[in-house]
Amino acid sequence: VNMNGIDYEIADAVMFTNYFISGLTAFGDHVEGSIAASDANADGATLTVADLVYLVRVIQGDALPYLKPDPNASFSVKTQKIGGNMNVGVETTNDAGAALFVFNVTGEIGQPIMAEGVSMDIISNVDNGELRVLVYNIGSEAISSGDLMTIPANGTIDLREVEAADFNGNTMASSILVLPSSFALAQNYPNPFNPTTTIKLALPVSSEYSLEIYNIAGQSVRTYNGSSEAGVVEIMWDGKDTSGNSVASGIYLYKVKAADYSATKSMILLK
Repeated sequence: VNMNGIDYEIADAVMFTNYFISGLTAFGDHVEGSIAASDANADGATLTVADLVYLVRVIQGDALPYLKPDPNASFSVKTQKIGGNMNVGVETTNDAGAALFVFNVTGEIGQPIMAEGVSMDIISNVDNGELRVLVYNIGSEAISSGDLMTIPANGTIDLREVEAADFNGNTMASSILVLPSSFALAQNYPNPFNPTTTIKLALPVSSEYSLEIYNIAGQSVRTYNGSSEAGVVEIMWDGKDTSGNSVASGIYLYKVKAADYSATKSMILLK
């Protein structure tokens, strides 16, 4: 990668990691040659995190022959902004050798901090409203499911893109899930409605919840109870009461309770 005529050395990995944070300028005056040399896993794609992982495996001396990607390998990222911190966790089917995270940011952004017990290396850079974070390891450490890192953020921060590769350098299918930062009850949709409508409740933490629907006279019409992990719960009301009878047109109130949170909104059923 550094075009000095020596294959698979630490200097290649160092230059390659700098590329993910600084772009093509990391290759100096041999950009085209470095791009061509970067396809370490021989999958036809250059400048990928998968190439970096495979390069590290070769440097370590434990690289296997080129492997076919696991079609079921997935790398799911969960982000949650709580107060002045962006928390990042992952759920992965296979241990990942490295992952690149690209955030849109505004305001003051601090240095990412690895979660307790995570021994990966991390480098980052902020430029023109974009934070790029590379989590990798020139060694035998890997990314497993669980909390990964925290990013101090006195402003806005949104994860835009993720690229991950498994321990052997195969690209993994990545996805992003943004968890709510606070409890919130959304307006039902559609509204007015006939015959069904959906009510959404945001849960920042695992919670038990209840939803109760009242008519304009304050009489309970329908009750829903449940529990959920952090995320958005969707409840569909079919315009029927607890006995399964269709209710009359009119204004109805719906009230949710979850932990210490409570909120009430109104909706209109038109027939």
